[in-house]
Amino acid sequence: MIPELVGPVLGAALLAGLFSLLGAAVSNWFAERTRAADHQHALIVKGLENEEWYRRTVFEKRLSVVQEAAAWLSKLNEAMNREDKENLGNLAKDARAWYDGSRLFLYNKFPTSSSFVGLTNAAANCARGGDSKKIFWDNFIEMDKYVRERGDFLLNRENLHTTIGR
Repeated sequence: MIPELVGPVLGAALLAGLFSLLGAAVSNWFAERTRAADHQHALIVKGLENEEWYRRTVFEKRLSVVQEAAAWLSKLNEAMNREDKENLGNLAKDARAWYDGSRLFLYNKFPTSSSFVGLTNAAANCARGGDSKKIFWDNFIEMDKYVRERGDFLLNRENLHTTIGR
């Protein structure tokens, strides 16, 4: 090789190697930033998916509890109208147990008082021969109205997103 070319060729080779290393470093830096951004995005998407799952689950539970409340009202109504004291007493006990486990989903928070409790207490009293029919029917009417309104509210499409998160 010609000695005058050795220096410039060697310099060019070193410069090319340096640019290659620099290019690889920049490429790796961008790849790492992209991986970090992708990971952050995946975490955000997963969080949104989890939030949506939670909202749907709570909505479905609330709707189910409203349907169950309507069924309890129907059973208690039938037993009271038939004056079936034994069945009324059992229904009152079972309905109250159901309510104690479901009230948070029936309302948006734990209520300080409830017509459902008044209803089941009056039903139990009537089943024992007490005279609580007026109290029963007053609470029944109030609870029936609430359950219907709550069901309508939950099923109203305009309230869907606010209902799910509340």
